[in-house]
Amino acid sequence: MIVSIPDVTVVPFFTTITETLILDEVNASLPMGVPPYNDLFIQTAGGRAQWATGIF
Repeated sequence: MIVSIPDVTVVPFFTTITETLILDEVNASLPMGVPPYNDLFIQTAGGRAQWATGIF
């Protein structure tokens, strides 16, 4: 059996998920007539935290 292992230097390990990408996906799934979301919030044990680029 011959097995080929991909070059690990070209295989992405992490994927960047931006606020814009998340908002676009969420807003695209909303039913007709529901206003789009403009901000992201993360629910934590200590309460709600607003999304801050580079923090999460």
